[in-house]
Amino acid sequence: MTSLAHLVQMGQKGYVMNNEFDNLVTDVNIARLKGIPILFFSGTENVVYSPESTTISYSKLTSFFSDGKYDRVQFPGRGHLDCWMGATSDEDVYPVVLAHAEKVTFKASKGKAATDSTGAGLVEN
Repeated sequence: MTSLAHLVQMGQKGYVMNNEFDNLVTDVNIARLKGIPILFFSGTENVVYSPESTTISYSKLTSFFSDGKYDRVQFPGRGHLDCWMGATSDEDVYPVVLAHAEKVTFKASKGKAATDSTGAGLVEN
């Protein structure tokens, strides 16, 4: 099976699958993510992966792990790849990703909330 066909199959089913088409969204597999900091982000106009999918993933992990290191942010007006390749990504997206990376690698100042270039705070757990 090609990668594209596999992605289509997962999109139709609504969950991540292995090559045998088994659902990988299980408690055992989710438990393997414990302690791994994740930033979920999406453009609000993403028609490839709905912004709601990051809400579902974020909610699943924060309900599974009470002490998780998870953040979620949406970028207004951005589509599927616009977060990485948009004309102003270096001004409004990259700083948010950097702030998350610094926060989870203990480089951010203690007690200082991570913000994007507009001063808007990240959704933090």
